[in-house]
Parts: sequence; structure tokens; C-alpha cells
Amino acid sequence: MERKKYRLNIGCIVDEIIYEYQTKIWGTLISNAQRENINLFTFVGARLHSEQGFDVYANHVYSLINSQSIDGLIILSSTLVGKIPKEKIEEFIKKYLPLPMVSVGLEMENLPSLLIDNKGEVKKALSHLVEDHGYRNIAFIRGPVNNQEAQERYEAYLETLTEYHIPINEDLIFVGEFLKPSGQEAVRVLIDERKAKFDALMAANDAMALGILEELKERGIHVPHDLAIVGFDDIEEAQSVNPPLTTICQPYYD
Repeated sequence: MERKKYRLNIGCIVDEIIYEYQTKIWGTLISNAQRENINLFTFVGARLHSEQGFDVYANHVYSLINSQSIDGLIILSSTLVGKIPKEKIEEFIKKYLPLPMVSVGLEMENLPSLLIDNKGEVKKALSHLVEDHGYRNIAFIRGPVNNQEAQERYEAYLETLTEYHIPINEDLIFVGEFLKPSGQEAVRVLIDERKAKFDALMAANDAMALGILEELKERGIHVPHDLAIVGFDDIEEAQSVNPPLTTICQPYYD
């Protein structure tokens, strides 16, 4: 009698599966696991060391992972960061050694990491605003300060403005959390508190850009006639809103 081939048990660590960035990557993992005849175990345990709501308890889900039950681990590291430094993520990952692991989104020390060209893509989008539309007063909504991807996108903003000899105005920069309410809050701070004047705005991800769109609609500010908006991720909601959001595409399947 032929012995059955052992099915690999691969784990996936992710903060939550409600936003499209996570669901698209997770969906790709599922389809590939099915094709390769692999068991995929997903550990949904919120952002690390988050103090919001139930997150502090949700983190305990990650303690269920061990080398006796899991053969390898895919870590959607960029979803775990929140407000903590990258070193905390690396410290968290080390406890799973010697499991084979791969990081998606953030570059981790001594770990294979899948990254995208954050800087290059943001520079293309900003150059489009400057060269094709003539915008020079461009606001930027950053992601979490400790998030590597968010930092790269912010650095691209600073570098692009410098390349076009556009002065950097701190009043046009807002630190968000990669969540839709951050976009809404950014508009309130920029317009109501700082009285900032700008003709274009780029958000470090689509969730914040969609929050910006909602807040602008509430105020009767028309996009793109009154203000140009650019996001990052190309989630489906960005295509279905009115007007559709100009955004940078993430290669989720790749």
C-alpha cells in the first residue's frame, strides 16, 4: 500500500482580515496552498503591542505557533507594526526560530523578505502631479512612523519635492495610521487647524485616501476639480468610489 505524502503545514501571521491589502494577499496564499496541496493555518492576532480595544488579548493568538505543528511561517510583517519600532517585530519573529520564515512588506534581519519599490512608485505619482498637472503645493499623509514601508513612501515625497525645488512645508505633512479615520482627521487638521493651502494631496495608502475623500465630500470640496488626490494600494473600493481614486497598484498576486 502506497504511503500518503505528508502535507506541509504553513502558518500565516496577519493582524486582521478585514482590509483589502490583507484579504488580497491572504486570498492569494489560499489559492496557492490549494494548488500545492498545502495546509494553510492563519493566525489573526492584531497589531503587536497595540493598546486599542481587544488587540492586547488578540496577540495571544500568536503563542499558538510552534515548530511541532507548523513547518514554515509567512509573516505579513507590515500589518503588525502600528506604533512600535521594527526592532520589536524582529524580536517577536526570533522566538519562532528555527522555523523557515519569510517576511512580506518589511525587510527583516537575516530573513527572506518580499518587498515592493515604495520609493520608485511614489516618485512616479508625485512627478505626474508636478509635471503633468503643474501642482506644487502637495500635502502628504504619512503612515505610522515606525513602519518601514510608510517611511520609504514619506522619504520619496521629501526627495521628489527637493528634486523639483519645491520647499518642504511641515504644515502640509500629517502622520496617519494607515486607517480611514486617519484620512478624515488629516483633512480636519490641515484645513481647520493649520489653515493650510494645497492643490494636491497624496496619502500613503488607499484607506487614508478614501477617508480624505469622504471628509472632502462632507465639506463640498470637489475632487479632482478643487483638489487632486492620490493613494497607494489600488484596492477595489478605490475603483468604485465617485470619482475613482488615482492610486498606485500593489502587485498582490506576485
